[in-house]
Amino acid sequence: MVDQHVKSLYDMATRATAARDEMREAAMQGRVAQYHRVLREVPEVAIVAPLAAVRRQVSELSAARRRLMSAPARDPVRQQNEVDELTKAMSTVAHGTLLWANEQLGVAASMGSTSDMNSGEEQ
Repeated sequence: MVDQHVKSLYDMATRATAARDEMREAAMQGRVAQYHRVLREVPEVAIVAPLAAVRRQVSELSAARRRLMSAPARDPVRQQNEVDELTKAMSTVAHGTLLWANEQLGVAASMGSTSDMNSGEEQ
């Protein structure tokens, strides 16, 4: 089962990446209003690079977890403990990144953005 923090991180990174691509296209076509609209609607675009980097790290942890779960268990208890540790690591990294992102976006909000800063954080 995917942890809510991990899902929220993936969702935020996906939105930011799509917004970055849309802004790039708008800039190339000289559509200034669309460029600024996307920036206002998806403030996560300002931190897309760190979000994408953390998403890759969480994906690597997830792949290691899947490999471990599909391997034959010589010591089932130890294997389950390792799976649990990887699951916890994924959740901890995702949660910490969401807190950081919301803090960064909170700064952006005080500069004029009107987006909901808690959209990616579990309450």
